[in-house]
Amino acid sequence: LVMADSAEPSAEPTVGPTSNNNASSGDDAPSQIPTQAPTQAPTQIPTKAPTQDPTQAPTRTIIPIECPPFPSNNVDRAVRQVYSSSSPSSAATNEGGFVKFQVENSNDLCMLWRVVDTATTTTASSVTTNNDNVAKRRVPVGRSYDGNDWEFYSTTTANSILDCDGTCSITLPADSTYELVSIRYSTLSQTNQMMRFLEQVTFGPTRNELNFITQSTNTIPQYLSQQMHEDETPPTYHRAFFRQYLNHRKIITTSDSAPSHPCSAGTRYRKYSFSDKDGKRYIQIQTHQDEDNNDRKFIYVLDGRNQRAYETGLRTILPYSEIYEKGSGVLIPDGRYRLCQNNIRNNVDGSGFTIRTLTQNKCIKIADANNREIKNPAVMYTASTADPRPLIQLRSDDAKSTDEQFYDDDNPQEIILTTDLVASQRCPGSIPSITNVPRTYEVVALYQNEYYIHDPRWNVHTNTLQNPDTNYGTIMNDAMSSIGQNGRQTLCSNVAMNFINQDHCVLAENDGDNDNIQACPATDDEHFVA
Repeated sequence: LVMADSAEPSAEPTVGPTSNNNASSGDDAPSQIPTQAPTQAPTQIPTKAPTQDPTQAPTRTIIPIECPPFPSNNVDRAVRQVYSSSSPSSAATNEGGFVKFQVENSNDLCMLWRVVDTATTTTASSVTTNNDNVAKRRVPVGRSYDGNDWEFYSTTTANSILDCDGTCSITLPADSTYELVSIRYSTLSQTNQMMRFLEQVTFGPTRNELNFITQSTNTIPQYLSQQMHEDETPPTYHRAFFRQYLNHRKIITTSDSAPSHPCSAGTRYRKYSFSDKDGKRYIQIQTHQDEDNNDRKFIYVLDGRNQRAYETGLRTILPYSEIYEKGSGVLIPDGRYRLCQNNIRNNVDGSGFTIRTLTQNKCIKIADANNREIKNPAVMYTASTADPRPLIQLRSDDAKSTDEQFYDDDNPQEIILTTDLVASQRCPGSIPSITNVPRTYEVVALYQNEYYIHDPRWNVHTNTLQNPDTNYGTIMNDAMSSIGQNGRQTLCSNVAMNFINQDHCVLAENDGDNDNIQACPATDDEHFVA
């Protein structure tokens, strides 16, 4: 019996597998001791020679597209087509309706354009004509400049993807042609450089500013210094611009302001019976005889809250003896209805003119006996019907047409007074100084043999540094009291004191309980009346 030598375990792990001295062969073999954890995957033994079988798909190396080089130093623009649905580029692939490609950053200015027909979009920076004489628009998609990563424009579609990590990968809808355009902007002239500077620092350069800054004796610091001195460059204000072009309808007098007066220059009249401000107002449909003794449908406007008697607001006369619900042909009887809240188009025969039946509480369109829809009717007024509202006779030179670009035909649909009828003493004496209190107070004008209804706008009161207002509150309160509206108290025209107007604040004139307050003018050159 031969005993094996006993040995102590080694302190360090062996480099190779433990030899098995009892193996039948002379070769060493790894021990059969199991590992403590299973292997994650079978061991991949490399082959000693290339495989003979082809791969299932060809290996694709994506080569980034370079922005087109300039053919010569005298050329400032170069164009390269990236993708076209009719002839796809090898550098850009169409995968599932999307074109994918990589593009390198540009040290100059490189822009990616989407080329579409003029009928496809209205947003573009340039328009060209191809060989087929079809106008094309190039819409900016992205850009890279000064070696920066690519960035998208706001005109890029929502399903576009930009991923930049050294080289940028771009995914775009494959429904258009795409071009890369290199632009050499370093050769801009001094005028163009100054124009670019003014576009960055102003709300829009003017010719005078451009001429000033491009003079040889002037520099950008001199221009900025000129802008900072009020004596050299008087400030302009957004608030003054807003007030000058404010054109919002105001149909009722409130404690802070009154609508434009029917006889003041700048106020407006309209030909269409109902505007978008008439939504949800009550109307009365009533059958009367016109001047030729024919039965006609008269439409009156009632007070929105109290539903006052319909005789206070004749708005139009429909040339029909009977009207029907469009589609069903059900006869619409005389009675009280309510305009639906749908958006009424502000023009004669405009859509959205629907009425709500108070019994069935549903909105319906009205039609004539032939089921033709009756849309927003024109204002119609007749002296044979009792109506307490004053009628202003306008001469041809008292008003002019306005906003004709918004109407296809039947112009004018809106007019603006060019004559102050109060100053010329031609304003009817029955019209108070403060109108549209209550809401049903309306004025009708006859202009060039057509009827118009007063369409009041905001009456913006002047309160400037040069002409601070001191008593508008008192004027408004006295006028409101004269027509029995004592509960509507108007505060004085006071704005917050600041470093611009503090030297122009004055003591407000008789203003009731506010005798000792300061009236501070607004901080701009506002000047407009309606």
